[in-house]
Amino acid sequence: MTKEEDNKEAKLTEGIADGSDTGKEKKRIKVGHRYIRKEVHDILQRYFDLDDENGIATINVHYETLSDMFIISEDESKSLIIKKDVLDKFDEQIKMLPNAYKVKFVIKIDDYEDYDPDEIKEVMYDNVRLTGYNVGRDLRNKTFVSAALLLVGIVFLVINIWYSSATDNDEGLVYLIFSEIFDVAAWVFIWEAVTKFFIERSEVRNGARLTGKRLSGIEFVDREGHTYLEEQDVSDVMEELNKDDEDVENYSTSNL
Repeated sequence: MTKEEDNKEAKLTEGIADGSDTGKEKKRIKVGHRYIRKEVHDILQRYFDLDDENGIATINVHYETLSDMFIISEDESKSLIIKKDVLDKFDEQIKMLPNAYKVKFVIKIDDYEDYDPDEIKEVMYDNVRLTGYNVGRDLRNKTFVSAALLLVGIVFLVINIWYSSATDNDEGLVYLIFSEIFDVAAWVFIWEAVTKFFIERSEVRNGARLTGKRLSGIEFVDREGHTYLEEQDVSDVMEELNKDDEDVENYSTSNL
């Protein structure tokens, strides 16, 4: 054994003796109960506040006024609906982070436009629920569309079978053209139905569930950085929506 190999073995033995993995220590960072690559961690640390021990990444968002984040109605009800581009931005930021991290949003708003913290809290929970209900609606729509496409595909298959049995197979080019048209049309509709039911629905459902499970909390602060609304744990609402999501899935599948 060469001197260089002796040194490598000595370092490895030292690492094992003190309970550490030298290679892993250099290349990976422990986040909660999981590990991520050190170079990825270093990049994320430039843009997010990372709590590696608890596995939480804090995303700081800033808006000048509340109406930059919400659609504010002009009537006296003062109802607020979060803007779609804001939701999309939040979703993209969550997906940008490794799954080892849960995500906390700290939303800084300079002007709350006379909305007090209790109103903001109620609006926030209402919007989380509304987002979940929209996911359920999308699931139902994709289920019904896939069922309709499957039905059309079956109709084309039946037409092709009837056409084949009612027509002399030796009639030449015309028979072959129409037979191919019916056959291709049937399978196009069937495969589109399969795609919507098994792939697109899964993407919507799993994306919503993953986002809900990774959302640690939401906190609102004022222009000076002082807490306006303490961190709200929305996990109970997300669990409720996931249960509703399963009910929607069972209802939709049973009605195919």
